[in-house]
Amino acid sequence: MFHPKAITTRELLFVEKIIAAFFLVCGCLGMYYGIISLSNFIGVIRRALETGSLTWESISLFKIIRGFHWLFLLSLASIFAGSFTLMGRRIGWVVSLIVSLSAGTLFWIPIDRIHHIDNWVRYVLAMSANSLLFLTIFFVLQVKPFRAKYAPTSKTWWLITIFVLISLLEKTILFLLS
Repeated sequence: MFHPKAITTRELLFVEKIIAAFFLVCGCLGMYYGIISLSNFIGVIRRALETGSLTWESISLFKIIRGFHWLFLLSLASIFAGSFTLMGRRIGWVVSLIVSLSAGTLFWIPIDRIHHIDNWVRYVLAMSANSLLFLTIFFVLQVKPFRAKYAPTSKTWWLITIFVLISLLEKTILFLLS
């Protein structure tokens, strides 16, 4: 049976480093995927402009930003969280909590209403696995030894809550406006 007091300092450090490395890898992969996706998207728009099937008046910068901003923001935040958690800094732990809770919940809200998904079962399974993984990390980061090490104040918890609520609200509003 797992008991938070049974965790040694060495085990805590190991778990912390694994989570930090996970955030670094996810952030780098997310950034790479975002750059490739944005590059392909811009290539499609460029070809459509050259052929005349698309005009500058019909391109919405808002839709382009809406489609890619969360991927870049979460990737940057994940890289930041991983780097600072690796160094044992409190800000890294706080951002790790924000990223893990956001990543565990945000992907359930599609980018737009016309979300073309070929296989809904695979999509739901992938989102469930993603949510389970990130929410597990969120709860692991809140065990007593981590809270004792980083000594969060009520201000810290309010900060985490506000960031997550703003991100959920923003993504919900963008979904409803699509």
